[in-house]
Amino acid sequence: MSTLPLIKPRPAGGADEVRTQFAKIFYDLALSANATALGALREITTLDHLTFGTDYPFSGASGLDLSIRSFETITAALPEEDRRRLESGNALDLFPRLRAFSRGLTRPSRARPPVDSVLRPVFQRGCGR
Repeated sequence: MSTLPLIKPRPAGGADEVRTQFAKIFYDLALSANATALGALREITTLDHLTFGTDYPFSGASGLDLSIRSFETITAALPEEDRRRLESGNALDLFPRLRAFSRGLTRPSRARPPVDSVLRPVFQRGCGR
Protein backbone atom coordinates (compact mmCIF):
# COMPACT_ATOMS: atom_id res chain seq x y z
CA MET A 1 0.00 0.00 0.00
CA SER A 2 1.36 3.37 -0.95
CA THR A 3 1.83 6.06 1.66
CA LEU A 4 2.05 8.91 -0.82
CA PRO A 5 -0.53 11.53 0.14
CA LEU A 6 -1.22 12.38 -3.51
CA ILE A 7 -2.75 9.00 -4.20
CA LYS A 8 -4.66 8.54 -0.95
CA PRO A 9 -7.51 7.93 -1.21
CA ARG A 10 -7.41 6.28 -4.56
CA PRO A 11 -9.81 7.69 -7.15
CA ALA A 12 -13.14 5.93 -6.89
CA GLY A 13 -13.34 5.70 -10.68
CA GLY A 14 -9.87 4.16 -10.99
CA ALA A 15 -7.78 4.75 -14.09
CA ASP A 16 -10.76 5.96 -16.11
CA GLU A 17 -11.37 8.77 -13.64
CA VAL A 18 -7.71 9.75 -13.75
CA ARG A 19 -7.77 9.85 -17.56
CA THR A 20 -10.94 11.97 -17.47
CA GLN A 21 -9.34 14.45 -15.09
CA PHE A 22 -6.07 14.62 -17.09
CA ALA A 23 -8.10 15.39 -20.23
CA LYS A 24 -9.50 18.52 -18.53
CA ILE A 25 -6.08 20.04 -17.81
CA PHE A 26 -4.50 22.61 -20.13
CA TYR A 27 -0.94 21.83 -21.24
CA ASP A 28 1.67 23.98 -22.97
CA LEU A 29 4.46 22.94 -25.27
CA ALA A 30 7.15 24.99 -23.50
CA LEU A 31 10.53 23.44 -24.26
CA SER A 32 8.74 20.31 -25.46
CA ALA A 33 7.44 21.23 -28.89
CA ASN A 34 8.32 17.94 -30.51
CA ALA A 35 6.41 15.16 -32.21
CA THR A 36 6.79 12.77 -29.27
CA ALA A 37 5.40 15.22 -26.70
CA LEU A 38 2.58 16.34 -29.00
CA GLY A 39 1.65 12.74 -29.75
CA ALA A 40 1.60 11.85 -26.04
CA LEU A 41 -0.51 14.90 -25.19
CA ARG A 42 -2.97 14.08 -27.96
CA GLU A 43 -3.41 10.66 -26.33
CA ILE A 44 -4.33 12.41 -23.06
CA THR A 45 -6.42 15.35 -24.24
CA THR A 46 -7.70 17.22 -27.28
CA LEU A 47 -5.97 20.01 -29.21
CA ASP A 48 -8.20 22.61 -27.56
CA HIS A 49 -6.36 21.92 -24.27
CA LEU A 50 -2.89 22.54 -25.72
CA THR A 51 -1.05 25.85 -26.14
CA PHE A 52 2.26 27.01 -27.50
CA GLY A 53 4.75 28.01 -24.83
CA THR A 54 8.45 28.85 -24.65
CA ASP A 55 9.57 29.36 -21.01
CA TYR A 56 11.27 32.55 -22.19
CA PRO A 57 13.16 34.34 -20.59
CA PHE A 58 14.26 31.35 -18.53
CA SER A 59 15.17 29.35 -21.62
CA GLY A 60 17.11 32.26 -23.16
CA ALA A 61 17.14 33.38 -26.77
CA SER A 62 18.43 30.03 -28.02
CA GLY A 63 15.59 28.24 -26.22
CA LEU A 64 13.09 30.65 -27.78
CA ASP A 65 14.49 30.03 -31.27
CA LEU A 66 14.48 26.27 -30.76
CA SER A 67 10.92 26.30 -29.41
CA ILE A 68 9.66 28.33 -32.36
CA ARG A 69 11.42 26.18 -34.96
CA SER A 70 10.24 22.95 -33.29
CA PHE A 71 6.67 24.23 -33.02
CA GLU A 72 6.60 25.22 -36.68
CA THR A 73 7.94 21.79 -37.66
CA ILE A 74 5.41 19.77 -35.67
CA THR A 75 2.44 21.91 -36.66
CA ALA A 76 3.26 22.21 -40.37
CA ALA A 77 1.00 19.27 -41.24
CA LEU A 78 -1.93 20.46 -39.12
CA PRO A 79 -4.91 22.24 -40.63
CA GLU A 80 -4.60 26.05 -40.39
CA GLU A 81 -7.38 26.30 -37.79
CA ASP A 82 -5.68 23.75 -35.49
CA ARG A 83 -2.36 25.56 -35.83
CA ARG A 84 -4.00 28.90 -35.02
CA ARG A 85 -5.66 27.38 -31.95
CA LEU A 86 -2.31 26.07 -30.71
CA GLU A 87 -0.46 29.32 -31.48
CA SER A 88 -2.84 31.62 -29.65
CA GLY A 89 -6.53 30.73 -29.84
CA ASN A 90 -6.57 28.25 -26.96
CA ALA A 91 -4.55 30.58 -24.72
CA LEU A 92 -6.87 33.49 -25.53
CA ASP A 93 -9.88 31.34 -24.66
CA LEU A 94 -8.20 30.39 -21.39
CA PHE A 95 -7.16 33.99 -20.59
CA PRO A 96 -9.78 36.22 -22.26
CA ARG A 97 -8.28 39.46 -20.86
CA LEU A 98 -5.32 38.94 -23.21
CA ARG A 99 -7.54 39.41 -26.28
CA ALA A 100 -7.19 43.19 -26.06
CA PHE A 101 -3.41 42.84 -25.96
CA SER A 102 -3.39 40.39 -28.85
CA ARG A 103 -5.39 42.76 -31.08
CA GLY A 104 -2.40 45.09 -31.11
CA LEU A 105 -0.30 42.27 -32.56
CA THR A 106 -2.59 41.29 -35.40
CA ARG A 107 -1.89 42.41 -38.93
CA PRO A 108 -4.47 43.58 -41.44
CA SER A 109 -3.21 41.28 -44.17
CA ARG A 110 -4.98 37.96 -44.67
CA ALA A 111 -1.65 36.13 -44.61
CA ARG A 112 -0.80 34.69 -41.21
CA PRO A 113 2.60 35.91 -40.00
CA PRO A 114 5.03 33.25 -38.82
CA VAL A 115 4.70 32.64 -35.10
CA ASP A 116 8.14 34.05 -34.34
CA SER A 117 7.42 37.39 -36.06
CA VAL A 118 4.56 37.87 -33.60
CA LEU A 119 6.15 36.43 -30.47
CA ARG A 120 9.75 37.63 -30.71
CA PRO A 121 8.88 41.37 -30.31
CA VAL A 122 6.63 40.55 -27.34
CA PHE A 123 9.35 38.59 -25.57
CA GLN A 124 12.01 41.18 -26.40
CA ARG A 125 9.83 43.85 -24.78
CA GLY A 126 9.70 41.73 -21.66
CA CYS A 127 6.05 40.68 -21.88
CA GLY A 128 4.69 44.01 -20.65
CA ARG A 129 7.13 44.69 -17.85
